[in-house]
Amino acid sequence: MFKRLFYIALGGLFLVSCASEYEAEKAVTKAEISEAQSQQEVGEFTGDLRSVYFETGKANLTARFKNRLDRNIEVLKNNPQFNVYVKGHADRRGGEEMNWELAMKRAKSVEDYLVSQGISRDRIYTISKGEADPKVTAADESYFQINRRVDFEAFKSSSELAE
Repeated sequence: MFKRLFYIALGGLFLVSCASEYEAEKAVTKAEISEAQSQQEVGEFTGDLRSVYFETGKANLTARFKNRLDRNIEVLKNNPQFNVYVKGHADRRGGEEMNWELAMKRAKSVEDYLVSQGISRDRIYTISKGEADPKVTAADESYFQINRRVDFEAFKSSSELAE
């Protein structure tokens, strides 16, 4: 009899424990959703603008990344109050000047594509970072590929422009 009561009590504690863990997880999820919504309301939606990547020494867009840009374009069209920095990058191979020029060509090809799809050129601020701002510093092809990219950074007004 005591054994049975013990197991019933233990089972009840387990259920209460599971329920409270569930409630805690639900609260965390609600907080994350609420934070994401409030960030979007104040203009922190850059996470929705995904980077595009390039082949070695090239600035032309591949079909795969045009599809990604199409999703970015939808975000920009749905948020006309935002402007965007288009930041070109290169890996560290090659000379510094050559990498700066290549990164600018990449950023310009993205800018031209955005404009061709209906985003006003007045909303786009194109800059080259060259090889100066790598995402990763390891020295093999898989890491070099990560650094051959164009990133996006959204902002609301011209007063937020970098000096």
